[in-house]
Amino acid sequence: MHARFWRRSGRAPLLCSLATLALVAPASGWAFSVATTTPTSKTIQRWFSNNVTYYLHPACSPDVKNDVCKEQLRAGWKGWMAQTCTALKFSEGYHCNTAQGKCLFDKNVACKADADCPAANNLNVAPMGFNTNSRNELVFIETSAWKFGQYVLGVTSPITYNNGAIFEADIAFNGYQYKWVADPGSIGGGLMDILSVAIHEQGHFFGVQHMLPGSYSDKDPPTMAPSVDPFGKSATLTADDAKAICFLNPKDATYKCANDADCPYVNEKDKGTGQEYYAAKLTCASGTCGFSGGSATPIGTSDLGGGCAGDKDCKSPLFCQPAGNKGFCSQLCVPQQKNCPTGFTCYAYQGKPTQGACLPSSGQTVPTKLPGEPCGNSGECKSLMCLSGVCRVKCTPSAPVECNKDTETCAPIPATGIGACVPEDKPKLKPAGTQCAAPTECDSGLCLKDGAGAATGICRLACKGKGSCPDGFACVPQTGGFEVCMPGSDKLPAGSACKAPADCANGPCVAYAGQQFCSQTCKVGVAGGCPCGMACEESTAGPLCLPGKKQACAEVGNQCTDTSECVGGALCFETACRLGCDVRDGGNCGPGEGCQRVAANTPQGACVAVGKGQLADACQKDADCHSLFCDVDVSNNGEKRCQKPCDPDNDLCGTGFVCNAVTEYVGGCLLAESVPKKPAGGADAAGDTGATGNTGAGGTGTTTGSAGSGSGAGGGLCSASRSAAPAAPFALLALLAASGLAWARRRAA
Repeated sequence: MHARFWRRSGRAPLLCSLATLALVAPASGWAFSVATTTPTSKTIQRWFSNNVTYYLHPACSPDVKNDVCKEQLRAGWKGWMAQTCTALKFSEGYHCNTAQGKCLFDKNVACKADADCPAANNLNVAPMGFNTNSRNELVFIETSAWKFGQYVLGVTSPITYNNGAIFEADIAFNGYQYKWVADPGSIGGGLMDILSVAIHEQGHFFGVQHMLPGSYSDKDPPTMAPSVDPFGKSATLTADDAKAICFLNPKDATYKCANDADCPYVNEKDKGTGQEYYAAKLTCASGTCGFSGGSATPIGTSDLGGGCAGDKDCKSPLFCQPAGNKGFCSQLCVPQQKNCPTGFTCYAYQGKPTQGACLPSSGQTVPTKLPGEPCGNSGECKSLMCLSGVCRVKCTPSAPVECNKDTETCAPIPATGIGACVPEDKPKLKPAGTQCAAPTECDSGLCLKDGAGAATGICRLACKGKGSCPDGFACVPQTGGFEVCMPGSDKLPAGSACKAPADCANGPCVAYAGQQFCSQTCKVGVAGGCPCGMACEESTAGPLCLPGKKQACAEVGNQCTDTSECVGGALCFETACRLGCDVRDGGNCGPGEGCQRVAANTPQGACVAVGKGQLADACQKDADCHSLFCDVDVSNNGEKRCQKPCDPDNDLCGTGFVCNAVTEYVGGCLLAESVPKKPAGGADAAGDTGATGNTGAGGTGTTTGSAGSGSGAGGGLCSASRSAAPAAPFALLALLAASGLAWARRRAA
């Protein structure tokens, strides 16, 4: 995943266009930034194809008229394509072939418009933790499925091979905590402009990273700055933004530079703090940008009071202290001793009256406001942090001891490695005894329905044995192997072993097939009158529930021995009822789940929890992989590797890759040049099983980071750990860290 960004206090309103922009370049000559496949690699991430297709969700944002919303998203793509020095073009794809009346990505589904196609309505995109589907999708997440926090406006997830080629990217916008508008002048108070965010995320989509604070003029920040400006400033590209797309995908054969300022920095993330920093600088030599003499690291050069984006920018042992809209290299001090150098004032930290930071005296105000009070900049707050117009206490996301554990949470601030204590935003869940439609509505996570066909149920408490429920309730075992509190006494439900009628809750204790069990009265032929695994049959005592075969009565997640026991067409896979899916398109599984094939030679799958192995990692079985697909890698001595599943008859692996058929119906995406060629006649060439093919890129891949917890690789704002890829002859697939966008309140011009 890749590219999130946060919006801080607004800049002075300044409307401009690229054609009339008079760029004020910082004295340090910073330009733009990109990402490499690893911290030590010189392989830059970008689209290898100059023609990229994207797909817009039919619903767009419900806050804006549908056609207006989509036009704002399209305007972002047009803004980037308007740069005459780039060859990169974006075109909008569609899901419904209106001429034929058929959906392109949904077999045998008729349609009149994209909205008629299930694939078009997909919200299970890569930024939300789902598998790839070979489509670049833009969606608005309107529910609590949004897990990145209130300061993140959008998340972009480019997926790359470790030769640097991006082959898929999705963008998700925070519709859960923001109302979207088509007016950059309305930013603030929970309102966010679509174009201002979209054009930034679209930059991350094709490989551009953040320009960090301190590396550009505050009066003229670029669109790729990690902060949003109102009144159209962030929605309009600057000259430095234009350089980025021209460098990554130049119109001519190569990108030409006149000086070092025309060449990019490499944006990285500190693994310990999650803070973004510039890890390397490409320099201009003979009109070409390149890594001269290795990776120069432009950090640790700022003195006390100098501008900074992070601690690495300051000379040791100085650190970067945010103040207002800037960061200053600072040192610790004691306010009572006034022990800062001339020209600096010691500002105390909130809750630490004997500890402070030295900041320039000029232009600073004495902080007086407490956490929770409104503010215009961080200099007004005793905590030295103003976020979204409110003074906040700085915290550590991994161990937020600074926050009130009962009422607050530490919200990560993208690109900084720190967080802010904010009121915890928990959804109001239903208490036990309340009507429900799904377990996610209940505080207990348990919603029990009266029968398999019932639309609603009741929220129930979990329990463990007799005496563990409130008065008036009994702890009753359920089919799925758990127990819940049900109205009544601690007596046994129908189907439980018993010794006497007094043991049973709703009926007699009867003998049947050599065993005694609790039963209950019922009506023959009426569905739902007996528990799952029992059937209503006539007996000498009248119609009673007797042991029988489970028939479509076990809910998804409950135990089973056969698919016929599961409700709603679910599959019995690995002793539990699970939703069915197609491994070739990833299915429609829930968060943290993927589609795993139920047998080797079938595309039919079941939704299960994803494994840990990344693409190209060695594996033994499907469950070992995050893609849930482990099979023979013909380009790597026949070893079993985690692969991206695909359809041999509908190859959507991407440019330069091929769907190598593993069986008649399922294949794995491999680098085309590494797949052994087949001789005439179609059979595999003798000895090709172990062929190594051509050697691919040698860079290591990046693994998925924890979205929303800091900066991502090469300019992303959530964490991304990197692991060395095994020595495979094809370019290993790599998933970037998510990066995104967050914001804080604008201030008046």
